[in-house]
Amino acid sequence: MHEYQGPLGGVSRVKPTHRTSTTSSRYYQILVYLCLILEIHNGVAHQASRVRSGSRSLQLERQHRSRHGKPTDATTPPQRGVCHPDTVPRPRHTSAQLYRTGDLTYGRQAVLRDLQHIGRVPFSYFQKALLPPLPSGVDIKHIKSSLARSKKLTRSGRWATFSVDPSVATEKEEDVFKGLRDVFNDIVYVARTFTDRPTTLELVNNPSVAPQSTRPNSSRPDAYLLMVEKKSVSPRLSEDPEKDCWDDIAVSFEFKKAASESAQKDKIIWNLHHVMRTDPCRRATFGITIENRNIRMWFTCRSMTLVSEPFDFVRNVEDTIHLFCCLAFAKDHDLGWDTTMKRVLYKETTDPYKETIQYEITINGTIYQTVETISDFGAEAMRGRGTRVFKAFALLDRAKGKYVAIKDAWRDSDRKREDQILREIMDDIERMGGDIAAAKQHFLTVLNQDDVRIEGIMDDTRQFLRGKDLPDPMSWYNVSPDKEPSSLTHTSSTGNMPLFPVRTAIRRLGFQNVQHKQHFRLVFEEIGEPIFTLQSLGDVSGTLGYTVKGLRYMHMAGWVHRDISSANVLRFEDRGLIMDLEYAKRMDSDQTHEGTADFMACEVEAQAYLFLDQVLASLSDIKTAPPFRANPLHDLESLWWVLMWVLHYHVDSETREPPPKQEATYQLHFPGLNIPEGHSRSRSLQTVLSPDALPESFRFAVLQTDAIRWNLRKAYRVAEEEPFGPNYLDPYLTCSHQFAQLLEPLYRQLKDVDIHLVPLCTLKEQKAKQDAERRNAEMRSTKRRKT
Repeated sequence: MHEYQGPLGGVSRVKPTHRTSTTSSRYYQILVYLCLILEIHNGVAHQASRVRSGSRSLQLERQHRSRHGKPTDATTPPQRGVCHPDTVPRPRHTSAQLYRTGDLTYGRQAVLRDLQHIGRVPFSYFQKALLPPLPSGVDIKHIKSSLARSKKLTRSGRWATFSVDPSVATEKEEDVFKGLRDVFNDIVYVARTFTDRPTTLELVNNPSVAPQSTRPNSSRPDAYLLMVEKKSVSPRLSEDPEKDCWDDIAVSFEFKKAASESAQKDKIIWNLHHVMRTDPCRRATFGITIENRNIRMWFTCRSMTLVSEPFDFVRNVEDTIHLFCCLAFAKDHDLGWDTTMKRVLYKETTDPYKETIQYEITINGTIYQTVETISDFGAEAMRGRGTRVFKAFALLDRAKGKYVAIKDAWRDSDRKREDQILREIMDDIERMGGDIAAAKQHFLTVLNQDDVRIEGIMDDTRQFLRGKDLPDPMSWYNVSPDKEPSSLTHTSSTGNMPLFPVRTAIRRLGFQNVQHKQHFRLVFEEIGEPIFTLQSLGDVSGTLGYTVKGLRYMHMAGWVHRDISSANVLRFEDRGLIMDLEYAKRMDSDQTHEGTADFMACEVEAQAYLFLDQVLASLSDIKTAPPFRANPLHDLESLWWVLMWVLHYHVDSETREPPPKQEATYQLHFPGLNIPEGHSRSRSLQTVLSPDALPESFRFAVLQTDAIRWNLRKAYRVAEEEPFGPNYLDPYLTCSHQFAQLLEPLYRQLKDVDIHLVPLCTLKEQKAKQDAERRNAEMRSTKRRKT
């Protein structure tokens, strides 16, 4: 008998080297079934024990609610023996092409569709946990008495400026709420007698003008609290340097005379979203909506978006005074600004008259100056990692001309930093006897790293709550738009980025649902190009081939990446580098992660083994499969999906004309937001690729890609056909070598005659522009004939 053990093989397995007779074969079969029953029973017992211990508090909560007649969580419990992810991925609307066109209506719908629900908290909680602290010495009751003596309040105790409710006022909306500026200024004027702290903000009413922004945005807030000391900088050739800028807006306001919330939530959430996606210096931001006399506070950071219950600002004078005093005298970091990042003007070395807005970033005491934003699509989602990558140099090394890449992001608080995970991977490679020097050639080199600290405190989203837990249970505020977003067929967004996943729903489990995040920065030596930006099919194939070898180092050391995509595989010089290791884990770990939707392995999407041997189904007394875990074949499959995306999303620059079936085939493999009912991505893995659907020059690449698909499917079947449960070692090694070998002749061929790639969206944009020019020419021609 022979025994197999190791990170790719799971539990020990016993196999006979031969069978001597029919009788012994029959005994062997019985022994196999008995061993299988015992192994699955042990696996299920271990899984059940882990689930029981991990969810003890939740079970007690449900029992308590059941006894007291309170509703329990309606979420269906996970199947036994299956390790379910914390979230199931779905495409993000803010990654779709229509969102990137700048259409304000669609943009607002997309943001709301991604959020779906946000937490709703009492105003008293918002006041204590989220608002900037009240300046010491400020006495709310004394301010109220002073305002009453100066007749800023009526005898009935309401604001004199709002002697009539906005809902019955005859003036226009913008005129009715102009009085709010007087209320703010009156409060601040009296509050100055109680504190030496300078005023941070001023209230501006300018609803007819859209503030200027580094990113196109036609939204016009009804009012806003503007920084007295400006954070924005204006390039020399800017159109209107005196115009207010979103970079200086701390709190945006939206007003409504009627007591209606529907339009307000769309506008205010878009304002919050625009600040967070546009300004790298923001960690969080606030908003205020007023409907008639009801005022609500809004807050967002990288882990949560919250709204307060309303209060009557006209009659509840003390809460209004408290609110405006907290905001008017707040410190920058309490308003959400990052004090370790500063906006500056950068003069191009090649053109001293050309100025661009850049940033000075402090990391571990070293100040870096950015010169270019390499990537910021990760900041599009209001909740998430908010990843931005900059090209920069250390100010002390400016004369040397040495550039580095800076990654600024928010990781889940229970995750390690990428450099820490990379160090553990290298330690495990060394422990397994691997070549460390060779392995390091496949990963980025970390030069500097730091967990961001604000005022000496770790920058974690928990800090925004000032040490207070969210209410539990917490009610939820529905922000889903009334209209469905456009169902137009999409191709991926500007920058050739495929869609990314977000959380599917919010579970009503109070604070347990909020995944807090920690702010960190890494400095990398290499400045690579992500695969989605490459314009050469030869570069793509060479990069992927190199990446296969890099993954092999990880896998043989017992690690899986779990988030391979076109954004985190880079080309640097002639190498393929693997990045974004935040979700990498050892294969025996129970950590879960959703992955990237367009590149996710089919089994990870299904959270089940899809190629298990039929012997499991034949055992009627066994009701469960072995516990599901991520494995190395899933990373290889994600790499195959990257190659699939490159081929289906691009055309040859020489022909610049996609075959008739290409876009439909792309939609079949990458449906994005338009997922048909009953659609399964596993069909792509099971179906032979047709070269006719893609450009003729892609034919050899399609054939090699289909051969990789066939080898992947075979590897899954071999690994999962064993009655003892999946064993991946030999199938993975075979498939990994075949993957690299199939890419090698493609790379050699393309080195001689390369294929330059043009994205489908670029062709569409060019065609739309040409059609518009043709229509305009026809209109001009018609007009000339008439005259």
